[in-house]
Amino acid sequence: MEAQRSPVRRRGGQTMVEYVLAFVVLLGVVFALGALVGGLRSNGSRTLDLVASEYP
Repeated sequence: MEAQRSPVRRRGGQTMVEYVLAFVVLLGVVFALGALVGGLRSNGSRTLDLVASEYP
């Protein structure tokens, strides 16, 4: 009877590991996009400051 329950537990454990890995990858993508947006925003504001300056 133990031999029959073992594959079910392994499948359930594998599913949980896959969900955790997918969540970690999703968090990595969100943080990477946040860093990209932050960099683009700071670069954009710097560009606007240079364009809007009155220095010839």
